[in-house]
Amino acid sequence: MLAKFFSCYSQAPPELCGIDTTVTEASATEAHKARWQLGLKLTVHILKTSIPHNGSAPLLLIFPAPTPQGYPPVSHAMRVCAAYEWHSHKKVFLKDSCILSEGEMYRRLNGAGICNVPTCLAYGDVLCMGEQKTQTVQFLGEDWLCPLEAVLIAHTHHQLVLDTIGCMLTAFGSACELVSAIHDALIAHSDALKKAGILHCNLSPSNIIIYLGQGLLIDWDLSKLVNMVGPRQLTCTGTWQFMSVALLYDQHASHTFVDDLESSLYILLWVALMNIPSSFKSDISHSAFIVQTFNEVSGGMAKKFFLLKQEVLRMEQPLFPDYDALNSLLKALAKIFRSRYAEPPESDANIIEFLMKGQAWHAGQGALASNGYLPPL
Repeated sequence: MLAKFFSCYSQAPPELCGIDTTVTEASATEAHKARWQLGLKLTVHILKTSIPHNGSAPLLLIFPAPTPQGYPPVSHAMRVCAAYEWHSHKKVFLKDSCILSEGEMYRRLNGAGICNVPTCLAYGDVLCMGEQKTQTVQFLGEDWLCPLEAVLIAHTHHQLVLDTIGCMLTAFGSACELVSAIHDALIAHSDALKKAGILHCNLSPSNIIIYLGQGLLIDWDLSKLVNMVGPRQLTCTGTWQFMSVALLYDQHASHTFVDDLESSLYILLWVALMNIPSSFKSDISHSAFIVQTFNEVSGGMAKKFFLLKQEVLRMEQPLFPDYDALNSLLKALAKIFRSRYAEPPESDANIIEFLMKGQAWHAGQGALASNGYLPPL
């Protein structure tokens, strides 16, 4: 059976094998201009493609060929890079992946004027062989298929172009900039919920970028309209390292904006632990805490223990020496979300009221700003 599959696959046309035939070689002139604009070496292989642009002429994108790498079967096979748009002579951000239509969510967000969200210039499904979609879901009813408990969803090859090329959250220049960027992302999160009725559902360090000192919230592929019942993507409700205890404990729980707010605490803690010197006595204890707390796939007991006991925040020496305001902010946020899992649990209303007023984050920013920038990293 496997030999027959590979025999058929080797004889199938490129489009059926998942190759994007809309991508072609850039001309010598196009490649030269793109290399110069993007700061690439002369040896970099340059490709081009076009993406629909709101009913007008499509964008012509010139970009470096991606580096071949293997992906696990459960991934979205996402590739991102800076690209050069030929007609406008501007550098843009290109995202290529197999996901639900993220571009449609950006259209709604940009149309509602949501702050701290990049502008989507163009988006669309890759149109070679009609559409490129995963095929496995078509065989769910076959007699020969082994019983499956997992939910399979058809994915479509999708591309979008953003107007902003930022840097990763982990590239922050100071503790003040880190806190400010996460706070900016939470403002975008709140704005999207109030004005567009969209819940992000996937707050993580990789989904917050910094551009000219401002935090921007990106990657809305798992977001959903709040009037929807259940997630858009049944197989995932976030990046599990930063998911709330409630979602890790019950994978069928409804994803609410309180869960996203709880994720902001884990983002701040993880990024700080990975980039700021801490008071852990050894690298082993430092790594052990990160692995135990953030790499728990289900159950959420490690995060729950962290919230209830807060041992690392109550050590004799502050968790982050010389970063008193950051330590205070982490303690304040942990105290807020502890109330979700304390016995007896407090109402989410208290958490919502406190966070929506922005008291915790504003207090943290104020303390950081009052002393000027904290020691640079």
